[in-house]
Amino acid sequence: IQYAHTHTHTCLYQFNGIVQWYKGTIISSRPDDTMHTIRYDDGDIDNGMTQLHIRPFQNHQVGDIVEAAGRGDTFYTAKITRIRKNKKIDVMYQNGVMDYSLEESQLRRFDVHYKVGDVVKARFRGRSHEWFWATITKVLYDTNGTDTIKRYDVHYDDDEVDYSLNEKCI
Repeated sequence: IQYAHTHTHTCLYQFNGIVQWYKGTIISSRPDDTMHTIRYDDGDIDNGMTQLHIRPFQNHQVGDIVEAAGRGDTFYTAKITRIRKNKKIDVMYQNGVMDYSLEESQLRRFDVHYKVGDVVKARFRGRSHEWFWATITKVLYDTNGTDTIKRYDVHYDDDEVDYSLNEKCI
């Protein structure tokens, strides 16, 4: 993704590498487009963001498949059924349960996931507090009845390998 042509490109960003994505705007970029300074909608600023932590922002639409966490911090696959005038969003989970008037922060895009060959930072064995460069070598999908769980095999730059790594650890 190239962003250097505009410094007002609205995107979603990972603040300090946290799994949650936040809306913001690129306010400056290096000439080679490898690092960006982001101003989040809440006013916070983050320097040195790489493209690994940036994805394009698109407004949700009725019918979009998303992951929603309406009743806690666990995300489940859902379909947007209504977008209200006040910007609150109604969803229906795969098991038919409805959630009403969710905030944008309670949703994340289902269609933006890692693919084989993507270079990422991952936590070794899912337990490390440090993040290490790795390449996705396999994408695994497990269905537990109500949700599709994505896991990844990764190969680290130091030749270590993780199998079936949870998406939250990438």
